[in-house]
Amino acid sequence: MSNFPQGFEGMQARLDAMVEALGGSHFARVAVANELAGALRRVVNDRLGFAGSHGLTFAEYVLASRAEFDTASSTVEQRVYREMTEPSDAVSASVHGGVIALRGTCLWFETSRAALLLAHAYVDACHRRRAGKDRWSVSLTEEAKAYFFHAGGSEPAQSSTGAGSRDGAVKSLRRLAEVAFRAPLSAGDA
Repeated sequence: MSNFPQGFEGMQARLDAMVEALGGSHFARVAVANELAGALRRVVNDRLGFAGSHGLTFAEYVLASRAEFDTASSTVEQRVYREMTEPSDAVSASVHGGVIALRGTCLWFETSRAALLLAHAYVDACHRRRAGKDRWSVSLTEEAKAYFFHAGGSEPAQSSTGAGSRDGAVKSLRRLAEVAFRAPLSAGDA
């Protein structure tokens, strides 16, 4: 159990701590707040039996118990406070209190204490079943959309794209870093 207060005040305190660990930028605040809101919505909707993730607009803040606020906060903390064990393939110069790092087929915004996933590449299983061969998809996360909105990047017209191979997907991630995030990557570990 943490030393944070319970309920809504605890969620706000944990938000502040995660934002500070992510470099303190407005982008980090918006991205983490969005993650917390989504996590709380899912926890409350699960209890109420709503299907999907958009049961009631903002009602989760009124309906949530202290334990549900804590559960949602803990879920987001587990995603934000992560130890990066995989070495980075490439990193950007410092941006918004952190760096953009390419690790395998994932593009991260990270500091020495925390990280947010911005984009990832994966084998599209539906395409594999239909065409009988691998096709890679590259998708932006909600955190990436917060980055574009609040940190001055230029959001691509599409939030996902395809590639014919893993190498093609990694090239797409590098291009995203340079063009969309305005953070060219260079070789080296973060």
